Amino acid sequence: MTPQIDTDKLVTVPEAAKLLNITPAAIHKAIKRRRLPYLKLGGVFLIQRTDLIHYRESKSVGGRPKKIG
Repeated sequence: MTPQIDTDKLVTVPEAAKLLNITPAAIHKAIKRRRLPYLKLGGVFLIQRTDLIHYRESKSVGGRPKKIG
């Protein structure tokens, strides 16, 4: 049995990036690293809004630690 997906709650990579205030490249990187589930329809990556919320909540603050001294 195929799971039901509400297509009204799907967003494209550029829309997802705008919602999370990050770059589309960061979204693609999360997809590639399997940290963000997606659907691919005709070459377009689609992401459920609920998955974006889970990704944002689980995402740690990245970057290099500040140099002290």
